[in-house]
Amino acid sequence: MRKLVTVVAVAAAWQRYDEGSDARRRIVEAHASGDANAVAQLAQAQLDSHGEDGQKPSFNHFLGWARFQRGDLGGARDAFLAAVEHDPHDARSWLHLGASLLSAFQIPAATAAFANANDAAIKTGDGATARDALAKLVKAKAWVADWAGFDYAVEAVAQDASSTEGLGVAHVAARLPLDVLRELARHQPHASSIDGVPSSPTSRKRGKLRVGFVTSDFGAHPVSATLRGALLALDAHCDVRVYSLGSGDSWWRRNVSDTLLDRFVDLGDTYSPVKAASRFLGDDLDVIIDLHGHTLHSGLPLLAHPSLSNVLRLSFCGWPQTTGASFINSIVADKVVAVPEQASREFTEKLIMLPESYLPADHANLVGSVLSRPRATAEDVNHTSGFAFGSLSSFQKLDSTIFDVWANILRRSSKRSVLRLMRYALHDLAEPRLREELAARGVHPSRLEFIQMAPWLDHVWQKSHLDVMLDSIVKSGHSVVQDGLWAQVPSISLAGNRMEARAGATALRAVRLSAYTEALSLRDYESLAASLESDSRRLIAVRSLLKKRLTAAPLFDTERWARSFSHALHAAYEAFSHGNAHVVVKDAQHASRFDIDDVHDGNESQAILLRIHGQTHKAGWRNVHTVPGESVDHVLQLDNLKDFEDASVAAIYAEAQTLEEAPPSLHVLQEWWRVLQPGGAFFLSAPDMKVLSAFLARDDLAPAERDALTELMFQRTAVDFDLLNRTLSTAGFCDVEKVRGFGLFNDTSAVAFRGERLALNVVARACRKEGHAITVQFPGMET
Repeated sequence: MRKLVTVVAVAAAWQRYDEGSDARRRIVEAHASGDANAVAQLAQAQLDSHGEDGQKPSFNHFLGWARFQRGDLGGARDAFLAAVEHDPHDARSWLHLGASLLSAFQIPAATAAFANANDAAIKTGDGATARDALAKLVKAKAWVADWAGFDYAVEAVAQDASSTEGLGVAHVAARLPLDVLRELARHQPHASSIDGVPSSPTSRKRGKLRVGFVTSDFGAHPVSATLRGALLALDAHCDVRVYSLGSGDSWWRRNVSDTLLDRFVDLGDTYSPVKAASRFLGDDLDVIIDLHGHTLHSGLPLLAHPSLSNVLRLSFCGWPQTTGASFINSIVADKVVAVPEQASREFTEKLIMLPESYLPADHANLVGSVLSRPRATAEDVNHTSGFAFGSLSSFQKLDSTIFDVWANILRRSSKRSVLRLMRYALHDLAEPRLREELAARGVHPSRLEFIQMAPWLDHVWQKSHLDVMLDSIVKSGHSVVQDGLWAQVPSISLAGNRMEARAGATALRAVRLSAYTEALSLRDYESLAASLESDSRRLIAVRSLLKKRLTAAPLFDTERWARSFSHALHAAYEAFSHGNAHVVVKDAQHASRFDIDDVHDGNESQAILLRIHGQTHKAGWRNVHTVPGESVDHVLQLDNLKDFEDASVAAIYAEAQTLEEAPPSLHVLQEWWRVLQPGGAFFLSAPDMKVLSAFLARDDLAPAERDALTELMFQRTAVDFDLLNRTLSTAGFCDVEKVRGFGLFNDTSAVAFRGERLALNVVARACRKEGHAITVQFPGMET
């Protein structure tokens, strides 16, 4: 009898083991396919019926992963807690527990979980998890400005350069080479395609391009605020669909125009790659655009199914760096945030380059009243008056380096100046630390002030009380810089070494303010900000210029952005149909495929416009060079423009650094005068000898700054205005004047240092010629 009982017990145990093994196999398969719903159902059923089986990952770990993917942070936390209670040495569950807590802004608990993950991983010899935990610890500490031991942790992660978690931590990414970041992106959890059958090529139906946008951020979130009007404007050119991974009841859905309401889709229980792909194909999408990247509740898994292989899949907006995903064909960027020459090192995707800021700014529709309302005052934000520097960035974008610069700005400024930060989430933990950091830098902590977040529609107006806005550098401001500019606050920004650190710079250039407030170095950043505080007339002039350009510059022109984006999508789709290629939009009307090349927007003209030694094509301009080249239209000696008759050319543009002799000799200038029409314009950009000499005589230059200025002075042929003026007059030119910029080409004519233009930009008219005089003026010219 006892033997029979034993046999029965063994048989039952074996059945439980067999059932558990089958359940684990199905869970692993569902996990590999990204089906969070199936993983949750299978793992919960196994836990309810049999409990854990002693293997890793535990069933609670799988359950926590599934809940996290579906946005159930509380449920994920509970499942991971159960996993570490079952096995305190489960380093991966500690790591994911910390991620769940961090996403819920429970920072102290998240920090403790990451520390436990690091300890458990070290004890079990799991180096990869130890490094991931350290990277996550850096991110958690950044949210509350806890920089104690911060640099050590950052360096430890950066030096190893194998932590996939490090890619999402801006402080770590800033210290890694671009090609290392690209390889880390390839190994992200959502970067791989999943198993499935590729679709067969089909012919696209006629009509508008069908474009779907996928995200969970169509609520009160910067992504939805940025895209609301842009998607409505884009719908005039494309058939736009919106796929939400979040709740159906959202601010965005309740406030968006009825135009898109019937095309707003809640994916709901289709949150699996197979079901989502079926929905996308059923909607006959030509293009799918992910707005999330490798962030919380990523939509990337829904684009990973091979059945979507004939749909163009793009990354845009929410993840401003490469996804590394094998199934993402292209990334949307512009000529500032993505440097074409380094694209192959930085991105796994092809580039879609818009002519201006790749991020739309729908402020004219959403908060247009800001321009007509009186400027906010310090009293409106419950502070006393004084000169207010301000940063609108969240605490996690700050670090000790930028805080050093801000402290230096306050030290150089009058005692009435203060630094104001927004009271974001976790401010109660961050504020005391930031005051201590300021005091440690020799600035009284009372000069650091905080302002409350306002209701969303008043949020931008509230920022107008600031005098100067200071951008972060580890990760540049995106929507916050746009907000500050719309509030008419001059903004100081420094372009970083990668896409996510250059959004502030592209906003300044798209609003045509970069010559005044875009810094070349940290010291230049400091000097620009301090000079605006010390020179009230200059601050007033820059603010006035900004106000004039808000409604005219490209940054806040949503219709213009929509035209450019539409042309880009059509060109990218055509390129994708023939094997994929980079795409550049040179203006709001034209797009073309290209190999990596320089990118310009164009001002078209029916007149003959010559660019001397031009290296790239620009609509309406002809390149003249002394040697043949792919972009050369006329091979001529500069003192013999024989292809052109007398008085046949409207304008000639030259940059001194491309000439063999600068300024051009009298003989050359006389030939150029010959071909110009009466009143025709000669434009010359050259390093300004007097400005450079004055800077080089100063003793406060950093070695790198002095080297750069010396190179401009001597290797790029600096020019003296008085000498140039005399030579031009002798050659037959008149009305010689200096201007701030031409707005024609992406060259050194716009280079500034510490708020002052280094280029001598000169316009001269061809005079003393018979015939009707023409007038030459370009829209982007700054007088």
